[in-house]
Amino acid sequence: MAKETRESMLQTLALERMTEHTITSADALLKECVAIGKQGYSLDRQEFIPGLIALAVPVYDRDTQLRGAIAVHAPIARLSVEGALKHLAMLKHAANRMGHQL
Repeated sequence: MAKETRESMLQTLALERMTEHTITSADALLKECVAIGKQGYSLDRQEFIPGLIALAVPVYDRDTQLRGAIAVHAPIARLSVEGALKHLAMLKHAANRMGHQL
């Protein structure tokens, strides 16, 4: 998404608190989006549902167009954020294989 489009959209969103970890500031969410773009993956650190984490990576097609994402969700009691990140390479590999099918 173009920077201007992203910033405009973020300013119009109603950022409702879902958990104590939810990002509710447009500026903080913008910083998170920039970090996600740089690192190539996103984490949900109990921001939407208490006790649930997620790790997601983008799926690009052969023309490098973003087509979707693949994610793993787990209860924090079974998988920590650090534990999820240990599977990042495998998740990226799966996303790459999916993208080659598009």
